[in-house]
Amino acid sequence: MTKLGTFEVEESFNITGRGIVVLGYCSDFIPKFGMSISIAITDKRDVFKIIGIEIGNIPKNGKKQFGLLIRTSPEMLKYISENKITNQTADVLAD
Repeated sequence: MTKLGTFEVEESFNITGRGIVVLGYCSDFIPKFGMSISIAITDKRDVFKIIGIEIGNIPKNGKKQFGLLIRTSPEMLKYISENKITNQTADVLAD
């Protein structure tokens, strides 16, 4: 996998029946459907497929806001719902 850029995660939330959304900012690229994101969830980094994207309208320091819907296992969905992903830098990857 090739690193395309970084994504500054501010928060995460669950959309029932859809999955986890990580909300944040990036300045060096535009994430696309099908890319992957590497996020520190537990004591290691996990890689998740981006299955949906929402472009936000609240820019921050010249960076664009995005909500990335990621595919997770039921166990990881439960873990992330209970232990939010916040304030970290994630890598966005191309397959």
